[in-house]
Parts: sequence; structure tokens; C-alpha cells
Amino acid sequence: FFPIEREAARRRPPSVFRPTMRLLRLVMEGFKCYKDRIELDPFSPKHNIVVGANGSGKSNFFAAIQLVFGGLDSGPLRAEDRKALLHEGAGAHVMNAYVEIHIDNSEGRLPIDSPSEVVILKRSVGLKKDEYFLDRKHVTKVEILNLLESAGFSRSNPYNIVPQGKVNQLTVMRDEQRLDLLKQIAGTTTYDDRRRESLAIMEETQSRQRKVVEMLEQIERRLKELDAEKKELAAYQALDKRRKVAEYTYYDKEQRKAREALQKLDAARQRDGGDSSGKAQQAREEAAKGAVQTTERTLAAAVSALKVLQESVKSLTKAHKQQLEEAARLEMEAQQQGADSAARAEAEAEARRELAQLAAQVSQAEAELAALAPQHAKLSDEAATLKAEEERASAKLQQLYKRETTASQFSSKAARDKALQKEAAKERASLEKKEKQAAALEAQLRTDKSEAGKSEEEAQAARARLAEHRKREDAARKRVAAQRAEHSALTDRRKGLWRKEQQLGESTRGSVAELDKAQRTLQQSMSRSLWEAVRAVERIAAEKKIGGVYGMLIELFDVDEKFFTAVETAAANQLFHVVVDTDETAARMLKELQQANAGRVTFMPLNRLRPQDGPQYPDSEDVIPMVKKLKFEERFKPAFRQIFRKHLIVRDLDVGSRFSKSHDLDCVTLEGDSVNRKGALSGGYTDLRRSRLRAQLDRLRLREALAASEAELAAVVGEGETLDAEVTRVL
Repeated sequence: FFPIEREAARRRPPSVFRPTMRLLRLVMEGFKCYKDRIELDPFSPKHNIVVGANGSGKSNFFAAIQLVFGGLDSGPLRAEDRKALLHEGAGAHVMNAYVEIHIDNSEGRLPIDSPSEVVILKRSVGLKKDEYFLDRKHVTKVEILNLLESAGFSRSNPYNIVPQGKVNQLTVMRDEQRLDLLKQIAGTTTYDDRRRESLAIMEETQSRQRKVVEMLEQIERRLKELDAEKKELAAYQALDKRRKVAEYTYYDKEQRKAREALQKLDAARQRDGGDSSGKAQQAREEAAKGAVQTTERTLAAAVSALKVLQESVKSLTKAHKQQLEEAARLEMEAQQQGADSAARAEAEAEARRELAQLAAQVSQAEAELAALAPQHAKLSDEAATLKAEEERASAKLQQLYKRETTASQFSSKAARDKALQKEAAKERASLEKKEKQAAALEAQLRTDKSEAGKSEEEAQAARARLAEHRKREDAARKRVAAQRAEHSALTDRRKGLWRKEQQLGESTRGSVAELDKAQRTLQQSMSRSLWEAVRAVERIAAEKKIGGVYGMLIELFDVDEKFFTAVETAAANQLFHVVVDTDETAARMLKELQQANAGRVTFMPLNRLRPQDGPQYPDSEDVIPMVKKLKFEERFKPAFRQIFRKHLIVRDLDVGSRFSKSHDLDCVTLEGDSVNRKGALSGGYTDLRRSRLRAQLDRLRLREALAASEAELAAVVGEGETLDAEVTRVL
């Protein structure tokens, strides 16, 4: 082991001398067969041999050394592997084992800063732990691994420790395997592994770099988009600032008007401060409050209209922007077409110049040709005459050659005749063949003429089809132009409907808000339990489909606004009694309310109401029977006579006191002061803003306005859907 390496190092030349280290001491406890602590020392600096009987622990001795040095290249131990390293025998169970090796590092082969020349490596193994120690200090496995690698213990070298059988395996290896083994022993594979790891890291770094570049490009694009959005936001903020300034100016103007009106009212009230009754002052205050409410409603309507106008401005701005973009595109196309037209005109002019030059050259050539034509004709005739003479001379010469050849070729007249007959037969066969070819050419000529006629007919048909196709194309172009015009008109109508839909939606939301306000005013004029009970009656009647429930008394009549205070004073909470047709309906509703734990309500069944006739009303201009100023349906007359038949509207309390005693009636003034039949007086300040009848009137008015707005909105939405279908059809 180490002593062998030290001895080999001493035998090396000085130029290749390498620092050595050797094993000094081995300590182990609880490891396999070594239950108790055992210390083995000293070891020889040369060779050390372990001998013993079978089962004495020789293999476990080397296994202990291999546990510290040889097990570094393996992964973490599993639970069963750690358990196999612990001692198993009689007695108490061993829960922990360790192996400690003392190494001589006097020559500094292990690069550590330690004052001692002895380095202690220790590995402790338990059922749930696997720890390493260096000089009694806890370290990680990676630190031990790096330390031993720096000393020459490579993870890729399987021969740091040579167990039994490895030498025989080495002797039977092939040359390639032995070369790989030598590389592992020399530690070069470590550098190959590190090179592969470095290449993998470089590839991963390049991949990350590409991702970073892509991310930077995305960020740059996003920054450009954000810059554009920033500009749009700045423009929007500028416009919004102008809008706020306009709103503030408008509100401030309205506020100043209201303050001036209030100051005028205060001055008038101070002038009329001597009025003992205070009725005129109260009337003026109520009129002023009514004017303020009217102004507030007008202001709310103006704000709603302003929002609608803002939405319209946004839509128009967007449409204007689109139109500007379209105009810019068309202008660019026009410029491009102008440039193309200029280029075409220039090319056409150049072609015309070239054509004029060619025409001049052609004219010149034709003139020269006309001048040379007589001479050419004369020369052509002479050439034709000479060619004919040449052909005749050549034929005569051929005949002479043939005669000479024939005379010398045949030995007798019979042979000559035979040869001539044979040549005549060949000439006849050639003549027949040429006649057949001429007949075939004539037939082909006739076929070509027929096909030429057919081609002419097909060409005429094609020209007719082309004309028809052009005609259809013109018609289609006209239809497309008409459809485009129709599409543009439909688009404009659809945009108008969108704007109208936005306006109606804003108006509907404003009506809903005002209706909620009026309903809250009415709700605040009664107790919460009564309001919930009345709402429960409406809900149950709708869900159970119970007929004959006509609603609260306040919902069933109409009266002039100047009598609101008098009527409310006379009826009080009886205005919230629910009118039904029969007592059976009332009993059923009471049962439903009881089952739903929905509160208490007073029902007025019309079939059970029997108000007495009369009374006899006084004949005076200072009094008015209250029931005569109410407008209601005839079928509800019993309910209203039951409540209002003994109430008079009087000019003042003095008149009321007189007639209440003489006619046994309850009298109420227009301001709400009352005198009952028993002589009790009641009155004081009445806040008209909390008027129940006014809130109910606002509810009815707003419900009608809301229903009309919703109907109109539904009609606009339906028309918009129809237009969408028309636009889709046109497209």
C-alpha cells in the first residue's frame, strides 16, 4: 500500500521525485467484526503483511481502509448498506461505527495548513448518518474528496486499493482495456471528465446567453411599447387634466350660483323675520331647498351627459385616428402610384423614342431596298437562267457518264437490258412511293385545314367566352363597389348605434342611481322591519304567483304636490298598508310572512272594508275634503274612504279648530299642522326633502324612465345585432 509507493518514490530519479505519505495508525470501533475499539500501530515504512486464520477479520481490516479511501467514488450509502457496516453479534446493538486513519504528512503531500505532521481522517457511519472528519473537525465528503485528489487519489483510478482478484483480472485484459485502465490509474480520465463537464457548462452558458439575448430583445421591444404607451398616457393625462379643469370650472360656477341664491334667500328671510307665524319663511326655505334639489338633479344630469360626451369624444377620436391612418395609407398608395405612373410614363417615352428611331431606320432600309429592287430582280433572273443552264449541263454530263459507265459495265446487250429493266422497276417503285406520300400529304393537308377551321371556331368561341367573362367581371366589380358602399354605410350606422347605446347605457345607469336614492328616501321614512316586511310581501306575491295583492296604499293614488304634506300628516304610517282584494288573500299572505319570519304588515282587504256614509262636510271656501283631492281607481275607493273621509284641508289652525268642533272632523293645514276631533293640536317644522309622497312620485317617474330607457336600449341592441348580421352578409 503506502509503503510500497514510498519505496518506489525513493528509487525514482531526483527529477521525478514526488512527496510521499504513509499509514501510521488505524483505529476502528463497531465496524463489522470489530465491536470494541481496536488500535493497530505502528506500521512499517516499507511492507506490511496481515496474516491470520479464516474469519479472523483480515478482509474487514482492508474494508475499513477502503471505507475511508476507496468509498469516496461511490454515491451516498443507503440505509441497508449502512446497517451492513455495523457490528452484528451477541450483546447490545451497535448504533454507530467509525474508522480513523492516521497518515504521515511530513513531506506535505496533503496540501493542508496544519502544524502537525500527522493528518487524521475519520469516517463515522450510523443507521441515519454518514459523516467525515479531518483532524477531529467535521467536514463534507466533497472536501475530503478534493483533498485526496490533490494528493493523487483520483476517483477514476480503481487501483488506489487493489483487492483480491484484481491482479488476475489485469493479466487477462485486452490491450484496449489495459490502456483504459492505465489512463484511469494515471488520472487522465479525470481531466477528460472535467473537460466534458466544462464543455457542458460552456454549452449551458451559451444557451443561457442566447436566452439572455432573447430576453433583452423582448425587453427592448417591451420598452418601445412602453414608450409608446407612455406617450399615449401623457396625452391622456393632458386631456384628463383639461377635463378636470372644465369640470371644476363648471362646478365652481354652479356653486357660486347656488351660493348667490342662498344669500338672496337669507336676505329675504332676514327681511321677513318679523313674520310671527314664520310660514312664509318656511315656505321660502322649502322653495330654496327644492331649487337646490332641482339644481343637484340638473348637475347630475349634466355630469352624466358629460360622461356620455367624453365617451363619444373617445369614440370619435379613435375613429378620427383610424381615418387619419387610412388617409395616410391612401396617400402613400397614391404617391406610390404616382411614382409608378411617372416611371411608366418615362419608360413609355423611352420606348417611343426607340420606336421612332427604329421606324426611321426601317424607312431608310425600305428606301435602300426599293432602290436595289430592280437590280436585284435583274440579277435574280440572270441567276435563275444560269442555274437552269447549269442543271441541264449537269444532267447531260451525268447521262454521258452513265452511258460511258454502262457501255463499259455490261458485256452484252442482254445484260444491259436486264440492268435497265431492274432500274426501271426501281424507278416505278419509287414513283409509287412518292405518289403514296403525295396522297398522304394531301390527306394531312385536308385534315390540317379541317382542324384549322375547328381551331378558328374554338377561337371564336373562346373570344365570346372571354367577352362574357369580361362582362361578368365588370358586373362583379360594380357589385363589389356597391357592397363596399353598403358596408361603409352599415358601418357608419353601426358606429352611430354604438354611440347611442353608450348614451342610453349611461342614462340607464343614472336613472338606476336616482331610483336607488328615491327608494332609500322612502325606506328611511319608515322602520326597517316594516320596509323588509313590505319587500317580503312583494317578493312572496311574485314568487308564489298570488293574485289580488295591489301594493301599498301610497302606490295607488295621485295628488297635487301642494297637498303632499297635508296628506302625509293625515295618513301617517297608514300609507304603507297593503291593499288586497279579499280577506283570503290577506290570510294567505300573513301565513307566508309568518313562515318566512319576514315581519308584520297591515293588510286592507277590499271585500271587508265598509266605510260609513258621510260625513257632512262644511260648505266653506276655507276647507276642502281631503278625499276629493285624491286621484285613484274606483275599486280602491273603500280603502281611501276608510282613511281620508274624516279629514279636511283647512286654511289655518283657527279655521281647523272651529270646524273640528262643529263637524267632528280632523283638520290639517297645507303646512302639516293638524287639529284632531278631540281638540289636540300638532305641528312644527316639516322637512320636505324627506317627503314620502315625493319619494314615491320620484320612484314612479324614474321607473317609467328606466323602463323606457331599457326598452330603447334593447331596441338599439337588436338593431345593432341586425346591422352586424348585415355587415357579415356584405362581407
